[in-house]
Amino acid sequence: MSSENWWAPNKLKEAEEKARQTGDLNSIEGDFGAYRKALLNGIQGSQAEDHNDINPLIKIDALSRVLHIKNPSSILDVGCGLGIAAGAMTQYFPGAKVMGVDISEDAIAYAKIHYPNTEFSAVTISPKMQKLGSFDYIFCFEFYPFTRNRDAEAQAEFLKCLGDQLAINGKIIIYQKWNEPESLSAIYKSVQTLLPNLSISVRSMPAPRLMNKLPYWIAYIAAVCLSIALQREILRKYFVVQKIFN
Repeated sequence: MSSENWWAPNKLKEAEEKARQTGDLNSIEGDFGAYRKALLNGIQGSQAEDHNDINPLIKIDALSRVLHIKNPSSILDVGCGLGIAAGAMTQYFPGAKVMGVDISEDAIAYAKIHYPNTEFSAVTISPKMQKLGSFDYIFCFEFYPFTRNRDAEAQAEFLKCLGDQLAINGKIIIYQKWNEPESLSAIYKSVQTLLPNLSISVRSMPAPRLMNKLPYWIAYIAAVCLSIALQREILRKYFVVQKIFN
């Protein structure tokens, strides 16, 4: 990975350190600026909503229904940011041990304060990281290495690292903006060829807010019609990654 790849772990760490050392909060922008503002002054006015889903339960409920998730024992939220989704998963799956990890120390400090029933750790997610555990589900919501580049080898390395942390029959769920040209969505077939021990399947579902209001099949038909009429991403696509057992 070249030094120009700002999404690479070492570059993100440099950006985080720069944000943490800046005394003028108003001059800090981006994810790390929002996280620092949220930690020091509260989430309101921090612009954290630009980088985190601040109402994730609807999305979590929708994914749980389409994936038929029942009584998971362990969940990892990769790139958890302020921990809002991980905290919501602890609430939604009370029998599961939920762990949220993020490169941002400010975000993790905020998460530990506001979601004490969830485990959090400031971790630099990279292909060379130490194994965090064995998980039934690993969620990646808008995780930068999958959403901001077309480097198939780099993405395959990240997926292999996460795949090594799956329990038997575990799944990696990658949920992100689908029509982003610089993302896994555009190159997943090339990535698949580099991962003989993992399968990458593309699945679709209605937008979570539609599923929250309508029965599934009505929501699905409505999403198809709205996607065509509005030419917007109403029918959502997502990835499910699993180990291949010979």
